[in-house]
Amino acid sequence: LIEAKSGRYWEKQTKIGSKKYQKFQSDMGSRKKIANKYGYQYQLHSNSPIPNHVKKWLTKKGIKFYEY
Repeated sequence: LIEAKSGRYWEKQTKIGSKKYQKFQSDMGSRKKIANKYGYQYQLHSNSPIPNHVKKWLTKKGIKFYEY
């Protein structure tokens, strides 16, 4: 399963400590669990650069990510 992010999403949604970033983390974790439950991988694809703190978190959670 693939999650896609584009444009200015990262600037608006992923400031460290913000409620929006906490929701992002919670949503991504839940979706990964659902994908794994059914034997799928969960990936994040972005057409804009992903901030380093988000990359570190994704890596820690075992969520593959791709930047284009």
